Amino acid sequence: MAKELIKTHIRGELALEISNILLQRIESGSYPPGKKIDSIRKIAASLGVSTVSVQNAFKILKEKGVVQSKQGSGMIIHPAYSKELRTYAIAFVFPEIAISPDILQPEDWVINSEIHLGLLRGAELYGAKINFIHVDEKMTPGVLAKKMKEIRENDAAIFVGRELFDIQKTLSKEMPVFNFISEYDKLPESIIPVCSANREALKSIAKHAKQCNCKKVGILSFVRENTKKNDPGFQIMRMQQEIFIQFCKEEGLETCPEYNWELHEEERYDIALRDLLKKNPPEFLFCNYSYLVGELYECCRELGIKIGEDMRIMAKSPGLVFSGLKPAVAYMKPPIAELAADTVNYACKCLRGTLKREELLIPKRTYDFIQGASAHIGEK
Repeated sequence: MAKELIKTHIRGELALEISNILLQRIESGSYPPGKKIDSIRKIAASLGVSTVSVQNAFKILKEKGVVQSKQGSGMIIHPAYSKELRTYAIAFVFPEIAISPDILQPEDWVINSEIHLGLLRGAELYGAKINFIHVDEKMTPGVLAKKMKEIRENDAAIFVGRELFDIQKTLSKEMPVFNFISEYDKLPESIIPVCSANREALKSIAKHAKQCNCKKVGILSFVRENTKKNDPGFQIMRMQQEIFIQFCKEEGLETCPEYNWELHEEERYDIALRDLLKKNPPEFLFCNYSYLVGELYECCRELGIKIGEDMRIMAKSPGLVFSGLKPAVAYMKPPIAELAADTVNYACKCLRGTLKREELLIPKRTYDFIQGASAHIGEK
């Protein structure tokens, strides 16, 4: 019986208990946002209390901003509180249709998978629904229009990188649009960047090189075939080189062009890497391209270079490509899932009016240090 819900009979506490019961009904959806709440008489009868007690309970809910009086409608849920109750729909828009190296490299699939997990976790925590929508710019105009309509049925949208960039810019005029992208990339002000603290990760690697008692530090990068100098990926690679070298200098480590290695896809980069290792290899090598770590291990094995002793190796990566490598690779792992959950949180705050759109700035999360024997701290 509903009347049995009321257990308190101390004056003053009764109204508080009734207000808690009404709040539970509101939050469970018994009283939908915008709809009239049951009359005071009906509520009093259902709970077996006086109408005065119910009136006092509504006063408490008014003070909390939960309900308000509306002329001609009686008592309704406050519009601001209605926003808090609403489940927001967020579209995760992606261009990849299949798991294939021709579409995305395995490391990038790991990143996407962690984004998916983080979004679903964020939806559970912050009251949202994630809709996964595949969009390919090569779709026919009719199909693309349907996809755009499907995205617009959501309250916000999330993208990864510069693919579908024209669509991102179009939608950002209509709804909050978030983009998982490098902190070195520049986006239009209308698109909200989601970045991990890449710079801090590079700084941590330089610090670790010093802790390993290494003095000569190098960096190994990779340049794809037909890459142009104005290519964003190429520019980011070069920028990371410069930033890492600067951090090494701040730590008093020796860096020079001789240790700044670049391998090119159009050449036999495996042979080029062996030639570099045969000369005067640095004591510590940062792999600026995680896929080269496996090749580097193979070359060191052939040349008798002991990883973790003769040369320390460290990288920055989700870590999938390091599976099975011995000694285990030391690396900085990006906090992708956590950032995805943060993105859902900030999207909901914006949609609920807690944050203005122009105030949206998702804090960068730091990388996790994964210790491995390839760069253990010890005497050289």
